[in-house]
Amino acid sequence: MAQVGIIMGSNSDLPIMQEAIDILKRKKRGKYTILQTKKNYQPDNVEYRELYGMAFSQDRNNKVVDASVFTKENCKTNNKNATDLDKLNLLLATTTLKYTQSNSICFAYDGQAIGIGAGQQNRVDCVALCGQKSDTWFLRQMPEVLNLYNLFKQGTSRQAKVNAILSYVQNEMNHKQYYEWKELFTTEPTPLNQTKVNNWLSKIKGIAMSSDAFFPFPDSIELGQKHGVSTVIQPGGSIRDDSIIRACNNYNMTMFMSSVRVFTH
Repeated sequence: MAQVGIIMGSNSDLPIMQEAIDILKRKKRGKYTILQTKKNYQPDNVEYRELYGMAFSQDRNNKVVDASVFTKENCKTNNKNATDLDKLNLLLATTTLKYTQSNSICFAYDGQAIGIGAGQQNRVDCVALCGQKSDTWFLRQMPEVLNLYNLFKQGTSRQAKVNAILSYVQNEMNHKQYYEWKELFTTEPTPLNQTKVNNWLSKIKGIAMSSDAFFPFPDSIELGQKHGVSTVIQPGGSIRDDSIIRACNNYNMTMFMSSVRVFTH
């Protein structure tokens, strides 16, 4: 797939644009297609898709979810204690979902999107995929994992280190892969202790979960809490909204219903 760099600006932004181009030249040996867009360009409010000779139209995905959704009326759970950081994480996760293919779930933590489950056939699979990515992100912060950076042989590339860390925390290498993997280190690393892994993951709290459309069943809430989710935002509108609220209350979660779908097809 071709690498594409998109630069938004006008002639008055030439110094900034040139700086961006210079950065792109240093990446991937400069093999980028550069597209310059008009700084103030606004697309039409209606988008069109053609499929088998039929044309479909839909409103452009231009809804904005901001802090105005965090009202007492929109908070449907008994626990209404969302911190400013919780709200920031919820907004970040929701904004991320605007640019992913539905169905989608996003986990955010400490101002970062740490797991995205997109394009799945059902919502609980999206949560499961998010949970796997989130767990991997947290495992990479374990002291035993961080210590691996001290064991890499000199000259090991950054990407090779990233791949090696991922293989270490996922622990899915066959014999041949493990032999090649350990050759990256000056000393063969000690395998992760599963009890330590479980204890580390069990302490995770404070993750924000956003859904691009309503939760049809409480199973997504139940699975989310196993991965440390404590705050939730979703549009609402399911015939089972009451059961979703009860599930959140069972786990002392805070949940907002925004009434805004960011459901992209």
